[in-house]
Amino acid sequence: MPRIGLIVAQLNEALCLELVSVVRYTLHSHMCDLWGYPQLGTTLKLHARNEAKHAEELMDRILLLKGEVCLQGMCPPAVSGTLRDQLKDDVAFEAALHSRYESACQVCAIAGDEKSQALFARLARDQVKHQLFLEAYLATMNERCSEDCVKRQLHWFPKRVSVLQ
Repeated sequence: MPRIGLIVAQLNEALCLELVSVVRYTLHSHMCDLWGYPQLGTTLKLHARNEAKHAEELMDRILLLKGEVCLQGMCPPAVSGTLRDQLKDDVAFEAALHSRYESACQVCAIAGDEKSQALFARLARDQVKHQLFLEAYLATMNERCSEDCVKRQLHWFPKRVSVLQ
């Protein structure tokens, strides 16, 4: 039983992180819309939906293990003043999630829970995809021009980089 408790604790921590991600990317999508970056706003809304699906999977796994869903420890999402800072913060957040999920994967392996281990491994891969998208977007900003220039060129970017699907 202690093993199940340990796994449920890992799942609950991940659930809190995914729910923060949903709020974070929804907020950031609205901020991008207000700043005049509607294509990026739309992409971040899709990202938020993807994170919501992750949260559902984690809740399902917790309930399947007959654990209790516990949302203690949720922190508020970060709010950045510029698009560049927002993207940097999001890259760091995704990297932290990846690291956290890799650790949880190891805990599940030691506990012998292959299904939770597979779930965390898939979540870790998804976080890498999200991080790569954000890094590519940030690199485009850094290499090509200022934020105003990126605003004018956003019409082509989401079509060329679609790592969220």
